[in-house]
Amino acid sequence: AQGTSALNWNPAGLVAIKDWQLEASYFTSLYGSSRSISLQHVAAGKRFLNEHAAAMQLSPGSVLEFVVPSTFVIQDSSNPVVSTYDKTINYAERYSLGYAVRLNDELAFGFSARFLEEKITDTKYSVDTNSIIRSEVLDYEGSAWDVDFGMLWNVLPAWKIGLTAKNLFHLTETQLPGEVGQYKLNTQKFLQFGFGYSGMKKLNLGFDVDTKKRMRFGGEWSLTDFLQLRGGMYFNTEEAKTTEAFALGIGSSYQFVSVDLSYLRFTNQTNREGTVDINEFEKSGIENIEFNPYTSDRLTLSLSANLGRTREQFARIEYVEMMSDVFPSSSSVH
Repeated sequence: AQGTSALNWNPAGLVAIKDWQLEASYFTSLYGSSRSISLQHVAAGKRFLNEHAAAMQLSPGSVLEFVVPSTFVIQDSSNPVVSTYDKTINYAERYSLGYAVRLNDELAFGFSARFLEEKITDTKYSVDTNSIIRSEVLDYEGSAWDVDFGMLWNVLPAWKIGLTAKNLFHLTETQLPGEVGQYKLNTQKFLQFGFGYSGMKKLNLGFDVDTKKRMRFGGEWSLTDFLQLRGGMYFNTEEAKTTEAFALGIGSSYQFVSVDLSYLRFTNQTNREGTVDINEFEKSGIENIEFNPYTSDRLTLSLSANLGRTREQFARIEYVEMMSDVFPSSSSVH
């Protein structure tokens, strides 16, 4: 991942920004009757001082919400009184920031920070001193920063290696109280290693593995200078060697604008079609908002624009040595 998209994968890839880069991504989930198109994220990145890059991403679509239907029943001698209400559990990644620096032509480092929010809305019933039943809506909120560090190494012209420490620091700003503590985000530290190979004509290959025993590999084939086809496979070997998902994509670029369309399909649709076992959810929790056991199949459309200086400099003047005096009247000589 290079450019602003590196914020979500390996922040060292931000050094691929040439000058200014703007990106927007839209998606639609492929389950249920409602298939509206949502803005997933918008991002902007800037390269400065030639070897440094920074980016910011707003993520209005990185939201995961669970609705738990509940019932409150009052039984008397005649008829019971039944009141229904919903408990909502909401997770969101509001925005992320990143910075990267290129030490030389082969090595780059970077870090990113993601701001995460948790919000629980519940209803509590109580009986006051006058034997009157009252209800009260309670809101519980928590927030934290997750910080990643990444390294990118161009070993050879055709070989690239990446290493990322994900969630290396979890900086809590506010914490959910104990009565709803089982719903807090369960982000965990892990290492992610990957390499890319571009030594074959019109074909790029990539492989990725992490310490949570997940593997991914994929490729990109350039049909023409303007059209690319992509495909990838996701494997989870933590419990069994199973294919978790596959992805297909097509991309096109013209001058400074790129358009990409991708399709993500999970092989096991349990808990991915809008209905979730609450007991299983409370037991496993949520580690990642974007890619988790409840993420549904989706179509994603991404738009990217590179502005300003869009080409790398192949040569630059490092110094000038004056061998003799230079006068404007001698311009024809020089």
